[in-house]
Amino acid sequence: MKPADYWPALRAPLLALVLGVAPFWIFFGTGNSLTVDGELVRQSNFNIAGLVLGIAGAVIAFRALREGGLLVRLLLAGIALAVSVFQIAWSVELVTRDHVRQVVGYPMPEEPEYNGPDLVLQHNMRLFAHQNDEAKVRERLIEDYGLLLARFASHKDYADACHGGTLRIDEDTMQLPDFLEAEVRSEIDARAQKLLEKWGPMPCGTKNSLSAMKKVPEAILKQRDILPVLASAYRRRFVEPGTSGTTPRPFEGDPILKEAEEGNLTAQAYLGDYFYRGEIVKQDFEQAALWYMALVENTPKDTNDPDSLVLLRGAGAALGSMYQEGRGVARDAEQAVKWYTMAAEAGSVRAAYNLGAVYEQGLGVASNDALAAEWYAKAAESWDPYAAFKLAMMYREGRGVKRDEKRARELLIIAGKNGDAGIAALLLEPAMAGDADAQFALGTILYGKTAGVQDQVKAIEWFHKAAEQGQANAQYKIGELFAYGSAGQKDPVRAAKWILMAAERGLSAAQVHIGVMYQHGDGVPKDEKQAFEWQSKAAAQDDKQGALNLGILYANGIGVEEDLGKAEEWLRKAHALGHTSADKMLRELAEMKQKNADAR
Repeated sequence: MKPADYWPALRAPLLALVLGVAPFWIFFGTGNSLTVDGELVRQSNFNIAGLVLGIAGAVIAFRALREGGLLVRLLLAGIALAVSVFQIAWSVELVTRDHVRQVVGYPMPEEPEYNGPDLVLQHNMRLFAHQNDEAKVRERLIEDYGLLLARFASHKDYADACHGGTLRIDEDTMQLPDFLEAEVRSEIDARAQKLLEKWGPMPCGTKNSLSAMKKVPEAILKQRDILPVLASAYRRRFVEPGTSGTTPRPFEGDPILKEAEEGNLTAQAYLGDYFYRGEIVKQDFEQAALWYMALVENTPKDTNDPDSLVLLRGAGAALGSMYQEGRGVARDAEQAVKWYTMAAEAGSVRAAYNLGAVYEQGLGVASNDALAAEWYAKAAESWDPYAAFKLAMMYREGRGVKRDEKRARELLIIAGKNGDAGIAALLLEPAMAGDADAQFALGTILYGKTAGVQDQVKAIEWFHKAAEQGQANAQYKIGELFAYGSAGQKDPVRAAKWILMAAERGLSAAQVHIGVMYQHGDGVPKDEKQAFEWQSKAAAQDDKQGALNLGILYANGIGVEEDLGKAEEWLRKAHALGHTSADKMLRELAEMKQKNADAR
């Protein structure tokens, strides 16, 4: 047959093939979809064009087969008929993507993403294992290993059913620890089986493949790295405690030891802390010093990395303490100062305070009040109550710093607000000696609930002693107690008396409060001019509430002639000082200005 004769012979089967294939790019019909939580769960497309063209293609292909002719014509007609029939079934949804995927398989998702063990989670698990009794630790072990085995079994079943048995987790690594008792193993298996029955089998599908072949393996890998920590602690504490013969190496079998030996700085810090504090393992200062030294040697000293600075702070403060007291290392004052300084420069409040104490008391170094005050000041900047108290005494006595009663008062207030039973004990002596600021600070600690030494009756006694000496904060505190009835008796008149005393001594918070009381006639005769005067005094001291209140008074002409320009000025000042309500008030003021403009 000549080449020119092929076209007439192949024209019909080629046309049938085109008609069968074209509807994959042509859609004319109806379509709808169902989306749940943003995910497409069902899609329906009835393709009228596909049905019509598919039927036409099938008819033409069938005729070509009946007419016979060249082998290539018959082969092409057979292919066209198959494609057209498939197109008809696809267009009316007798065949769908799920049917196709059941034959050719579902796409495998990306490999699980896992970046190695999470030391924080391991640390938390370690704390749990050492802070609870055998029953709780054992139950957690059964629960977590049961979950791990159930997850792996679910992953394996899905892989066998939908991905030809391809596993993302090595099955050999899923064995239970050899030391677990038979009873515990049995309970773990039962827990896993119960979970599998609850979950049931997952049908093959793209969404399920993403879960079973990627997300579940990620969870397995993470859990597989954390569970040995629990198992190791369970073994040391309850299965083989106090074994005769050689003493087992601390943390043997615990992943943190391997991480630390490989140079992981966080793991080294954890090990140092464990041995230093003795909470998880028997206290051993030599081991603590060893791990802290390893950490420091491997951490750049000139770093600005926040994580590295945290590690240096903890290790340096601990090493300084050990050298100062000769625990785990030979006593060495110079080394203590060296490590304290490194930690303090990295931001350790504890180390800064300890340096202050070393220089103030001359502990192995020459006494130096100026250096002591400098380091106490660094710790006090972070609201350390002990440093604040020590520095306050130095300002009061003029040691290492210029005598400054106001600064001493501020520091004692910091000590009181952040203090505990220890600070209360330190404050008792100066309070008993009549120091009004110490009396107020001691009252603040006793009145609060966080220091563990609450005694509100005693606190009020100390407030009164300080207030009678003219201590403004104490006067205001007593006024607040009467204003709100916190001392058991609400008395606006007595409240106003004490608050006014504090306001006259320049305490801005008291000035704001008494201004409000005058504005509303609460405990004092109503006097809007007095209200304006006191809010002005508070605002002049950069009191944000005073600035806000003053802006409101100007805006509404209370105690002063209305002045929207002045109102805006003070409201903006309040905003700059950080008052959260200033924005709202400024918007309301803008609306007032617009209404005034419209009225004109």
